[in-house]
Amino acid sequence: MKHATTYLLIAFALMYALALTRTHLRNQTTSIGYDIGRLKTQELQLLEERNHLQMQLARLTAKDSLLTLAADR
Repeated sequence: MKHATTYLLIAFALMYALALTRTHLRNQTTSIGYDIGRLKTQELQLLEERNHLQMQLARLTAKDSLLTLAADR
């Protein structure tokens, strides 16, 4: 009878540990999902900024702009 109680306690302890592990992993997964969403939003903002800067560079380095800048000096 004593062995049965010991095995039962061990089984409950293992089930509890597995439940805690599952909960931890689920929380980690959710947190990573939020991080991915935030980083995708940041990526889109950075891509828009890069495109804007590339357009500015093209405008400033265009032949007509350079001629205008040189004439002003």
